[in-house]
Amino acid sequence: MDKKQQQLSIRVNGEKYNHHEREKESAREEVAAALDRRSESFSDKEKENDKNLDDIPEVKILQRPYKNKKSLFSKIPSIKHLLIAGLSATFVGIIMGFVMLKLLSGVGTEETVQPANNNGGEGTANVGSNEDDETTGNPSEDNVDLVPITVDGFTPYIVQVGRFTTKEKAEEWEGKFLDKGIDPFIWESNGEFILFAGIGLSKDAAKQLELDIENAGFTPEDAFVKEWPILGKEKNLVDEEGTWVKNGLDTWKEVVPSFSTNEAQAIEKLTAWYDAKPASLSSEGQELANNMDQYLETLTSNSNKWSKQNSLISILYTFENFLSE
Repeated sequence: MDKKQQQLSIRVNGEKYNHHEREKESAREEVAAALDRRSESFSDKEKENDKNLDDIPEVKILQRPYKNKKSLFSKIPSIKHLLIAGLSATFVGIIMGFVMLKLLSGVGTEETVQPANNNGGEGTANVGSNEDDETTGNPSEDNVDLVPITVDGFTPYIVQVGRFTTKEKAEEWEGKFLDKGIDPFIWESNGEFILFAGIGLSKDAAKQLELDIENAGFTPEDAFVKEWPILGKEKNLVDEEGTWVKNGLDTWKEVVPSFSTNEAQAIEKLTAWYDAKPASLSSEGQELANNMDQYLETLTSNSNKWSKQNSLISILYTFENFLSE
């Protein structure tokens, strides 16, 4: 039997239709209709979805503003407050301190000064008091009129026996002369320490002292004569005190040349000048008087020629320092 499916043909109004082709056409129409319905269904769903999207409420996103980084003082405000309070207290304290200093500036306190000299002597002077000193009669220097006192310069001749950069070395070399009875004076000048063994206002007088040192056992290289200029000075002092200081230096220049020939008369003139000192002296003037008193005592009580030379050089050194201050 032939298993091949036979086709059925139909004639309608004289036209021939194939049965299988008709089925195919119907199937295609059904598929097209199904696709149309599906398309419409999707269109309706999209519209519905669009409508639903329109109904969704708007969600607002909250944004936190950026905060600037804060300093340590803003995180810990108490520190800032404490610092401000402390600075304020300090400022107020300074102001009050100045006020109190101004109020108390008229109140003085006594202070004792003990100047030392090359011979180890000490003197005392009371300074800083607004009242007259009971022992020296010093008035307050703020309440007196000062006048310029001019002292003329001059050039003596000295016998130098050493020059060192440290006082220790100078004292060590000084000992070599002391062993021979010579008493050098250590003169400090511009950071150097110079040993002077004798002084004269003339070169011949100084040369004689140099020869005496050589006769004591020293070589010419150990001692030599040189000029030692003393510059003119001007210093503001109370008139009476300034006159006394100027007369003292003039008296010294007068007695030095005659010291070797008439020692007694030279000491008498220096003593007379010292005794004429004013009743009231400044602190510097009193220090000068104290040192002079000691040197005069050495001149009158010591018979050693070289110790007296030491005192004469000490007096000149004290005058120069007084006028330079």
